[in-house]
Amino acid sequence: MMDQSFWIFEVIGIGAVFVVLFSIASYEFRKRIDPYKKIRQEIARQTGLKMVPKLGDPFALQGFTGNRLGTVFTMPFSRDRLKKYEVSNQNPKNLKLSIQSRNVPLAFDKFASLPATNLAPSTKPFFEQFEVYGKSTSFAFKIAENTILCEKLLGLTQYTKAIKFTVRKDRIVCYESGFRMASSDADEVIIGYLIFAVLVEIAKWVDSIPPKSI
Repeated sequence: MMDQSFWIFEVIGIGAVFVVLFSIASYEFRKRIDPYKKIRQEIARQTGLKMVPKLGDPFALQGFTGNRLGTVFTMPFSRDRLKKYEVSNQNPKNLKLSIQSRNVPLAFDKFASLPATNLAPSTKPFFEQFEVYGKSTSFAFKIAENTILCEKLLGLTQYTKAIKFTVRKDRIVCYESGFRMASSDADEVIIGYLIFAVLVEIAKWVDSIPPKSI
């Protein structure tokens, strides 16, 4: 009888250990596949986006931010956190323009220096932080003079200095370099929210440009 009771307790003990080990392994597996679930869920909550699986990205977010279509692309099995953000234009323009942090890792060595002309105090902070390039660089000062847009861009640099915004014909895209692995989840949510605020502001600016001025 004693041996039978011991055998029962032994089976229960082994079973409990197996359940614990299986739970840990399952958690680590889910964490590896989708390491930033909480970050993505919080960004979705704050922006109103929903998970819309896409080819190659089962964790993509998509939805409308105001009246503009927004998308967040993730990097499954990657340690780069959330990688790419997009917001659509309402009035597509034939612009080719990129706004990139001057200290993005592995950036081109010979980015242009600050404009040679004397910069107004209001535009200097923008050119100190960002390089503007592409065929539509003539709009650089228009961006620098846009107080709301510059405030949002400079606010974003307080959390990350490795960002690139690209104006395309029908949408604005933001890329992150993914080097900020030491930043906290809370910072990541703030970064994601601020990126969308900048994307929407750039889209508004693009939509306001008269077609004949391009």
